[in-house]
Amino acid sequence: MRRYARLKLGLAIGAVLLVLALVIWPTVGYARWLALPEQPLDLLVYDLTVPDDSFREHRALGLVMEHLKVPFSVETGYFGSAPGGREQVGAWPTAVPDLILLVDAYGVYENQAGEVDADEGTDRRTGRLTAAQAADVVRWAAAGSVVWGETNVLGQPTEPEAATTLGELFGVETTGWMGKAFVDLGEVSRVLRSLHPGPWHFTGPGLILVSGTAAGGGRAELIVLTPDDLVGLRPLGRGTLPAGGGDYVTPIDGWFELVRAQPGATVEGTFELPLAESSRTRVGPRGLDQEWPLVVRRAGTVYVAANLSSTPATFPSRKVAGAIDLMRRVPHSAEAAAFYRLYAPLLADTVEQTMHGNGR
Repeated sequence: MRRYARLKLGLAIGAVLLVLALVIWPTVGYARWLALPEQPLDLLVYDLTVPDDSFREHRALGLVMEHLKVPFSVETGYFGSAPGGREQVGAWPTAVPDLILLVDAYGVYENQAGEVDADEGTDRRTGRLTAAQAADVVRWAAAGSVVWGETNVLGQPTEPEAATTLGELFGVETTGWMGKAFVDLGEVSRVLRSLHPGPWHFTGPGLILVSGTAAGGGRAELIVLTPDDLVGLRPLGRGTLPAGGGDYVTPIDGWFELVRAQPGATVEGTFELPLAESSRTRVGPRGLDQEWPLVVRRAGTVYVAANLSSTPATFPSRKVAGAIDLMRRVPHSAEAAAFYRLYAPLLADTVEQTMHGNGR
């Protein structure tokens, strides 16, 4: 009985300490966050894929910037298309930015009825990173700008010359292949379905790989991988965060691309396609391996071969100092894991390195 009583007392004390920790940590962390000074940076956030006022392609970036106290407005602080794609917001810089974030150049598309339609639209309203803009980015990088890029910056409809220029800057070479895991293949857009020969009969979970998406890429082709072809649904990314941030393992939920690192670039993270042995024979003849670079770094640049800025994360603890380090260590859903385990800490380190490099 005494042992049972001591056990109950120990559990009660543990529960009280846990509750206190859950109350004290955010309170103290919020006070510390309020005390932090703003971290001014000259930003160029480039996003041409803004179909509506959710700003989904760079909202995750805004959450991290708020946590870091870097002044940035999700609604007005970027260069690209206004919601719906009919207008342009922001101004192309004339001075050298501190940090250039090339978030998405895919664009906004409309359907045959003239309506913005991310899934079924085929007529481009906006998009296409130009060779002149890419040349500016390279010039600014030579002058000291830190440059961040991710999927889809090097892909269609970016001009081929621009894709080559930026690929050399980041130290990556596109293969023209992209992919995404779907909880239900019945939700795949009509545009992608049209690349599949014969009727579309796929439903349930699966993974698609699509080619011909690189700027100036070759013939479009679609590979549909069903559970029989896979050992999991999503690619699994793993690597080591910079500045002693530790290792990470995370599923990749959104669009990713298959790139190769060029000589002189450092691969800091990779991901594996969840291919069963039987399906490797389908992708092997196309030159597709199982492991691919996820994070590629050169001096002053970092490239992430996944569309992480569009992660539907909410980051409720963004106004708590130290939240990034804590949140990357706790369990998350497959949809949010990459935001907390890779995107937020990697972007935070990029901002810190930018400020250090600019003597701030």
